[in-house]
Amino acid sequence: MSGPDYSHGHRRATSAPCDGTWVPRVRERRLRLLVLGIGNLLMTDDGAGVHAINALRRKPHAGVLIAEVGTALLDAVPLLSWADRVLVIDALQGQEPPGTLYFARFSQITPEPGSLSLHELDLSAALAFIPGDVPKPEVFVLGVQPGSIDVGLDLSVEVAAAIPKIERFVSDKLVEWRRELIPN
Repeated sequence: MSGPDYSHGHRRATSAPCDGTWVPRVRERRLRLLVLGIGNLLMTDDGAGVHAINALRRKPHAGVLIAEVGTALLDAVPLLSWADRVLVIDALQGQEPPGTLYFARFSQITPEPGSLSLHELDLSAALAFIPGDVPKPEVFVLGVQPGSIDVGLDLSVEVAAAIPKIERFVSDKLVEWRRELIPN
């Protein structure tokens, strides 16, 4: 016969060996994921990141924060401070045809001399403003090769056609990342 239960719904402590082999269980949690769209909607394909975020918001992903900051990346410092991993979507100048997608760690993107974009400077600055006692997130960039960076509200045909590819890529990457656990 057992006595009354005074656990109040809490689990009872279990005994552990006293030989020094017992290791407390580390609690794990899912990564805090942030998808961040950046770019200038007034400059045709430079707004690709913002257009992609608008499309991604139509199909939300559980446990993922999807945000658009346009060109005001310093406004993203609180979001970057919260996240463990960030996927930034932006126009990215490369050598491939318009609409081509590029994926890399932000730290691996090395601009050609004289070609550094304001977005890269702003993203670096935003990351630098994360308080020192807060771990910096892993940052990845999904870039799309622009076809036009002229004044205008519409994406070029090639970049508009790349938006569904961006959606699929981001969705697949988020499914992969949501499987990962980190110590709490």
